[in-house]
Amino acid sequence: MPQITLSIPCDQYLAQWYIHDTGGASPVKLRKNSPEQHLLRCILSSKNTAQVPDLNIRPEGSSLEIIIPYFKGMPPEIYNRLSERGQKVFIDTLRKRFDLQLFQDLAPVLNAVERRDELIWAWMEAHGIEPEEKNWFAVEKRLKRMIDRLNTKIRVRNYRALKKSQKNM
Repeated sequence: MPQITLSIPCDQYLAQWYIHDTGGASPVKLRKNSPEQHLLRCILSSKNTAQVPDLNIRPEGSSLEIIIPYFKGMPPEIYNRLSERGQKVFIDTLRKRFDLQLFQDLAPVLNAVERRDELIWAWMEAHGIEPEEKNWFAVEKRLKRMIDRLNTKIRVRNYRALKKSQKNM
């Protein structure tokens, strides 16, 4: 029985990371009971016969091929379509997982390393992301935004604690 796949457009670095994270094979076979598999079960719909097929030609690596798993009562021959909003939700879920792994891996060692750029290159290499400048800039931007958000939360917390201590005096 041939496997039915689903193509989801996404950033190159994200597709490469997810393929590496799930075992390195493309098309990706979702892990059993993974968040992505549960999400896919919720957002898959039956193919609309009136829908025009997607003829957009994308550059290599800019889409993620996923094998549609069999769900009880939802055969992949029938339920093999994701709406644009469903694709966006799926990619947002992957981005959140990517951000979480990136931050958990790099945040503890950021202050110990002098060159953040070399650390990011090494992390990309370890997680299956091709060493291209475009990918590096995307990963670095995501990491910088997370660090900036964390620093803002710390500043706000410290400011509120200071105001509270001054008020109690």
